[in-house]
Amino acid sequence: MSDKKIKSMVMAAVMAALTYVATTVIKIPAPTGGYVHIGDGLVLLCGWILGPWWGGAAAGIGSMLVDLLGGYMSFVPGTLIIKFLDAMAAALIVKALGRKTYSYVVGGLAGEAIMVAGYFVYEALALQLGMGAAAGVLANVGQGAVGLVIALVLMALLKLHITGLRPLSVQAISSWQCLTCPLILCPCLRTELCCAAPPVFIPSICML
Repeated sequence: MSDKKIKSMVMAAVMAALTYVATTVIKIPAPTGGYVHIGDGLVLLCGWILGPWWGGAAAGIGSMLVDLLGGYMSFVPGTLIIKFLDAMAAALIVKALGRKTYSYVVGGLAGEAIMVAGYFVYEALALQLGMGAAAGVLANVGQGAVGLVIALVLMALLKLHITGLRPLSVQAISSWQCLTCPLILCPCLRTELCCAAPPVFIPSICML
């Protein structure tokens, strides 16, 4: 077994563990018998950091273990598959579009759309709730939105160097912020100040 594969396996195990922890920190009961949590942020990170296959496996296994050990046995197979596809879709879209800010947003939205639709179908068919599964859609949409924000913030703060992988390179830069409006201008955008007010020099993070 190559060193690259071993490192990927270790990172997948670490990300699966982090996904498990993030999912168990906050669990709010949902109308369909499941729960709402903040673990989707780590699910997306699994895909973005590890790629579609290792990331999907880490996201699926880490999330599935929460159901398995938490007594939500009926959700175990569904969670494994849905979270796998969630992370995989997010990773594939970022790979296809390039590692730019908008690609992470698009990938995250696609992944969370799969999560919402996946649980609706699973609860309606496998759990035989029928249209009653619609009761959990709104909660899952909120969960997905929070997860996407968390994932984007973490990707902006973390500078990762993983052998054989190509994560987002977050570069600390300096930017100008106007004193009279909230606009933060990154030099990478080559824009001018938003108004004539004197600017203040502040640190910022560029994801371009």
